[in-house]
Amino acid sequence: MRRIEIFEEVRDTPYRFALTPSETNTSCVGKHKKLKRLLNRAGLKVRPRVCDSSWSTVDLPEEIRRIPHVDQIYHVYLEVLTRGKWCSVDASLDKDLAPTFPVIEWDGYTSTRLCVPPSKVYSPKVSLDIFNETCDQDFDTEHDFYHALNVWFEGLRKS
Repeated sequence: MRRIEIFEEVRDTPYRFALTPSETNTSCVGKHKKLKRLLNRAGLKVRPRVCDSSWSTVDLPEEIRRIPHVDQIYHVYLEVLTRGKWCSVDASLDKDLAPTFPVIEWDGYTSTRLCVPPSKVYSPKVSLDIFNETCDQDFDTEHDFYHALNVWFEGLRKS
């Protein structure tokens, strides 16, 4: 099924934070902007959703936790209208991060789980506003933390 192939193609792009404005963002923001565009092109009705979460809920190595960073984060995912119902779809984490992070599968019709536990889910309108304007990370204040995460993710993929 085309929607599943699109999901898997985007999901399996390596998750990585852009460290400069000129780099391609393949974190949750960049991946879901691409997934939205591709699913829309395939004829599906899709809307972005944003939730609050925190890095402290993610099982990170202690040396990364110690790097100064903002704990509270936005997490971006999508909702896809299927069979008259909105279902949540999270293609953030690539399958090569398993087994550290479980692989998220999508059957094309029902909700996936989210890759982080949400502490607050924003309305569709507020989610769209955040998705369109403020989802780029702060390259200056978070650079060292994001760089360390990128290096760790690469190591997980090679192991």
